[in-house]
Amino acid sequence: MSGENNLQSRLLKSAEEQNIQLTRIADSLEELLSMIKGVQPAELAKKAREHKKAQANLKKKNKGGKKNE
Repeated sequence: MSGENNLQSRLLKSAEEQNIQLTRIADSLEELLSMIKGVQPAELAKKAREHKKAQANLKKKNKGGKKNE
């Protein structure tokens, strides 16, 4: 019985820790969403273009490296 109680105790503690972590994640996501909503659409579009350009440049760079192998 003692082993079973110990297991239940550990499971309960683990569940509580997971709930704390999930709460932190949810809070972080809410903060991120509010930051995204605070960004102006033009600024967001500019960042999207910059990201797309950076990804394309990275893709070109990776293709260039593969040709030399």
